[in-house]
Amino acid sequence: MKKSCIIAPIHAPHFLTYGIDFIGSYNRYFNDSDIFLIFSSKEESDQFKLIAGDLKYESIVCTEQLGASPITQKKFFGLKYIFENTSFDRVGVIDVDTAFLKYIDYDKCFEDYIKNKKIYSGFGTQPHVKNIISSPLKFFGEEDREKIKKATHDLNAYFWFNELPIYNKKYFLDFLDYIDYKNSKYKLVCNDFDFIVYAYYLIIKNFATLDFLKIDNEIISLPIGFIEEQKIIDPIVFQKIVDYIKPMWLCNCMDPEYMENVFIKLHLDRN
Repeated sequence: MKKSCIIAPIHAPHFLTYGIDFIGSYNRYFNDSDIFLIFSSKEESDQFKLIAGDLKYESIVCTEQLGASPITQKKFFGLKYIFENTSFDRVGVIDVDTAFLKYIDYDKCFEDYIKNKKIYSGFGTQPHVKNIISSPLKFFGEEDREKIKKATHDLNAYFWFNELPIYNKKYFLDFLDYIDYKNSKYKLVCNDFDFIVYAYYLIIKNFATLDFLKIDNEIISLPIGFIEEQKIIDPIVFQKIVDYIKPMWLCNCMDPEYMENVFIKLHLDRN
């Protein structure tokens, strides 16, 4: 039985610009409705349903009052909903400015990813990235902050979107308890990227480790993440690292030899 699904937050301005094509591309390759859109209100859910026609998808309506980081909050709400109300144990969390490229058994890919227990990282150099790396520390106690600092080379590790963010039911629900989500969710700000906060929890609990990507034995240093910087990296270097990490998504297609697991194209708004 399939134990994986995909969720994505959406709001009204993106219904026609991305949402319809996003769901349409999933329906093109997958004969199920295991893709969930997270809406801010019942009204938005009903509005999208009117324009979606025969497209197959499921809706989640966020019933929390949204704070300063609605995207992350809606993702966390959606994950909590899935894990508490469905039989899915693994969830890929993405944005609607993406497109599905082909059929793949992503249930197996998600399972393999969780078993691998590796988070692929480089160093992030952009000033804004430094804030994203450090902001989630507020959800952790002092002892665990020190563990995070050590694991991230003194808060230099940046791994956002170096792979499709995948969440495990047991780890995620325990993570919500750890951060006391019921009372801490309104501490979320725009610099608190969902998977980074969650990954820090995996790291301190030894459920995952950072695997630093290297070129000539030097950890890759880029303004932002490796996958997101595809256009500025030497293609030969990029191929070698993609061959190593075998990601499930890319910003731009490349030689099919290196796209064994790639079934999603991300950041359509930037290409």
